[in-house]
Amino acid sequence: MRRFTLRLALLVPALACLAAMRPSAGRGAPAPHEKRAVLRFGKIPALNARDMISGHERLMRYLSDRLGGREVQFVLAPDYDQMARYLKDGRIDVGWLGPLNYPKAHEASGCEVIARVRRAHGDSYRGIIITRVDSGIRSLKELKGHTFAFTEPSSAAGYFYPRLALIEAGLNPDRDIKARCLKGHDKVVYNVFLGEVAAGAVYDDAREKLADPAQRRRLVVLAKTKDIPNEPIVVRKGLDPALVRNLKAALLALDGARPEDKAILDHTGNVAGFVAARDSDYDQVREDIRLYESSLGTGKAAR
Repeated sequence: MRRFTLRLALLVPALACLAAMRPSAGRGAPAPHEKRAVLRFGKIPALNARDMISGHERLMRYLSDRLGGREVQFVLAPDYDQMARYLKDGRIDVGWLGPLNYPKAHEASGCEVIARVRRAHGDSYRGIIITRVDSGIRSLKELKGHTFAFTEPSSAAGYFYPRLALIEAGLNPDRDIKARCLKGHDKVVYNVFLGEVAAGAVYDDAREKLADPAQRRRLVVLAKTKDIPNEPIVVRKGLDPALVRNLKAALLALDGARPEDKAILDHTGNVAGFVAARDSDYDQVREDIRLYESSLGTGKAAR
């Protein structure tokens, strides 16, 4: 008999109420090293908890079916650092990490990447730096002294890699521009379009947030970042190898071009499927973090 449950690891009143509404949901983070047949799949919340749960429900059911009816629980970790701790302690078995966070989590917990996300444009993406066509700004060097919007510091495309691009153009993003951080790529696009800031950093398709093509044509791309590998799916150290093989096969079998798989993937973050991945796929990310740290002399890159 197929078994599927969801578990929340965010212990706040709103989520406690939500858990109470769902009989199958557990209460809080699972205990480490608990003897169980359950597979716990962790992710950080990009949306509110209710939407995250409903959006990943079909994926969890699919994995349960493909793993012979094994119970699968969806765990929301508060942030990537906490997820790395959950992986290390055995509180979760599988994690959906960010590309910047994987090297740190791998070092801290011994987790291993088995797959990475594939979207419509492939298994990597870029950040872009945009400005208005009429801003008069034609190069990154000309941004000096201007206002600039980043997204959250945890973003690879909207923060880390655009900052690295500015550094490589000879600018110090902490001193040479008037920077602010906005919550969400859409807000950066709108602020640049409305002239609230001279330029901004977003992921490569974010201009689509402007529904009118004429409005999109009023924005110009000043620069593109290097390719960024999509988010890795990792497993904790010591997870049964046979289970890992079956999990990987189940993920790789999903293809958003098939209607039945599209229905599974649709609400997990514009995912079209998964491709095989290995640790060395993120070696360039490690090198970029080292370059960033050495260039600013901070000793700590944005994670």
